[in-house]
Amino acid sequence: MSASWRWFYACLFTALFVALIFFFFIEKDYSYVFGFQDLALGGGFVFLSYFFRSLRFSMFLKKSDARVGVSSIVMVHGALNYFLPVKSGELSFVYFAKRYYGAPASSSLSILLVFRFFDLIFVVLSFFLLAFVFGFELYWFNFEGRGVFFALAFFAVSVLLVLLAARRVDFVRAVCVDVRSLVFSLNMRKNLAFLTATFCIWVNSWAAFYFFALGADYTMSVQEVVSVSLLLIPLAFVPVQGFANVGTYETAWVLVLSSALGTPSALEIAVSTHIQFTICMFAVGCLGFFCLMLDKWRLKRADQG
Repeated sequence: MSASWRWFYACLFTALFVALIFFFFIEKDYSYVFGFQDLALGGGFVFLSYFFRSLRFSMFLKKSDARVGVSSIVMVHGALNYFLPVKSGELSFVYFAKRYYGAPASSSLSILLVFRFFDLIFVVLSFFLLAFVFGFELYWFNFEGRGVFFALAFFAVSVLLVLLAARRVDFVRAVCVDVRSLVFSLNMRKNLAFLTATFCIWVNSWAAFYFFALGADYTMSVQEVVSVSLLLIPLAFVPVQGFANVGTYETAWVLVLSSALGTPSALEIAVSTHIQFTICMFAVGCLGFFCLMLDKWRLKRADQG
């Protein structure tokens, strides 16, 4: 499928889903969407999570080659990755890392792969650890959740088979070599800093989810917060979704909250939190773009001076 057709289907899916949400809410007395105080608190934790994301990226980008700040490209990359469908915004980091840090595409892609792998492992381990401590039940794993899980597992296996089939491609082989060298470069001190940054990223993300839901007049439990994040990670790679994770975001929230609230109320909270998260990610992208332009202006002044 060509890039133009992927964008067409993303636009179509977004329009259809927004129309469905509008039809769902059109006859409701919907007097509020979110609380601004909780939006501000949740937004603060979103920005904190990107502060720790910048620290984590800075551990693997060579500062001697830096032409702009790490936080600038991390925030712009995060916003593009959120708003563009099927994680296509990940490629923006490859572009920025090559342009402003001189990092080869295989090297920057290996950094992303390692980060995403450790993010997934951390959230999965956190969920099962909290499940053991608090006695959680995998209630979303029944019925619809089970079908989603096996669909995602099939998708993951398909991607793995494609990568194995392409193992002779030079670029894929270079990425595998860079991933292996990157993992082996983690000494004890660097490993501890990497794990601490990952922990802080997800704790702040969970706090943001909590306050976004609180703004929709719902108090989430620890189980629900971690369950939502656990489902959002693989769902973000499903090839059929709209811009700004439209559809997949709501799917994760409804699967987690529907057993306790019912599907209509769960969808209402999902839409409300999605609006809040979109506002915050737009702010993150704007701030990152401003910082990037400021860094480029300083760089230009330095070259002229």
